Amino acid sequence: MIQFSQEEDLTGSRGGVDLTPMIDMVFILLVFFLLTSVVLLPTITVNLPEAETGEEKPEVELTVTLKKDGTILLNDNPLQASEIIPELEKMQDQKTIKEVFIQSDESLPFGTVISVTDLIRQAGITAISFIVEKNSGP
Repeated sequence: MIQFSQEEDLTGSRGGVDLTPMIDMVFILLVFFLLTSVVLLPTITVNLPEAETGEEKPEVELTVTLKKDGTILLNDNPLQASEIIPELEKMQDQKTIKEVFIQSDESLPFGTVISVTDLIRQAGITAISFIVEKNSGP
């Protein structure tokens, strides 16, 4: 028979179910499912046909910079507004333009930015993004 001493407190703070092993298992399962979901992304395997006349067109990203003095730069090369469409069309023939990034001085009139954006769209490029600085907050 088990003998308990009169001074032993059986209702101490250690009573109840210990949840530590269960929490450990939940974290292990969470890590397992996160890793396997990243590794096992669904992919479609396609066997592409071959062609003798096939050519590779690398994708490029362009940056159009609009400076405070009105200067327009295409990948750091200065040009006039009238040269934007022919230059972009020439580049489009040689390569696949993935996206055009516009960075503009904040003091430029909004109409100037819109007119350059319109010229880029007239050249057949619709993927246009604006480069801005992240606001540091209030």
